[in-house]
Amino acid sequence: MKSSLRQLHATPADLLASHAPWDVVSTKQLALLLKIDPATLTVWRWRGVGPSIAEGSSETRPRYLISDVVAWLYSKSGTDVAPGRITRTYLEKNGFHDAATYSDEQVARLVLTISQL
Repeated sequence: MKSSLRQLHATPADLLASHAPWDVVSTKQLALLLKIDPATLTVWRWRGVGPSIAEGSSETRPRYLISDVVAWLYSKSGTDVAPGRITRTYLEKNGFHDAATYSDEQVARLVLTISQL
C-alpha cells in the first residue's frame, strides 16, 4: 500500500472519535487509524515529515500522543492548533464546559484522573 502526505484522508475528527487526545498509540495502531502502511510512518519519521513521537518513547518503539497527531493533521491543512487546545476542546465537548479556563496544571490533573477511571 503506497501512501504519501497528499493521499492522507484521516481527519482530526476521525482520530478523536475513537481516542482521547491523551491516548498514546503504537506505530501499527496509528497506521490503522490513518489508513496507511506502518512502514510509511517509519519513512516519515526518518524524513522528519510525520507526526512527532511521544515524550519518553524511543525510535525503536515509537509511540504517538493522539493530540500531537491531531495537531500534525491540522498543520497539514494549513491550520496550527496546539495539542493543549485540542485537549481543552475535547474536554469541553465532553462535559467540562469551562475547560478553556483551566490552567495547564489543572488540565494535566484532570486528564490523569480521567485516564485512571
